[in-house]
Amino acid sequence: MQEISGAVREGAQAYLNRQYTTIGGVGVVIMIILGFTLGLRVAIGFLIAGEAGDKILPLTTEIGITLLWLSALLTLYTGWDYLRASLHYMIEE
Repeated sequence: MQEISGAVREGAQAYLNRQYTTIGGVGVVIMIILGFTLGLRVAIGFLIAGEAGDKILPLTTEIGITLLWLSALLTLYTGWDYLRASLHYMIEE
C-alpha cells in the first residue's frame, strides 16, 4: 500500500511540475507582451498578481482580497452620502 502511495505521489508531483512549467512559460510570454504594449509596471503587476504571485510573495492572494474589501467599504462609505443626497431629488420627481 505504501509503495502504491509513493508511486501516486511521485506521479502527482511530476504532473504538477509540468503544469507549473507550462503556466510559467505562458506567464513569461504574456509578461513580455504586456511589457512592450502596456509598460513595465503592468508587466511586473501581472507577474506578482498572476499565476506565480503566491510563489513570489506568499501572501499575495490574502493582501489582494483584503485590499479589495477595503476599497469596497471605502466606496460604500463615500458613496452613501451621495446616495442619501440624491434620494431627496429622486423621491420628489
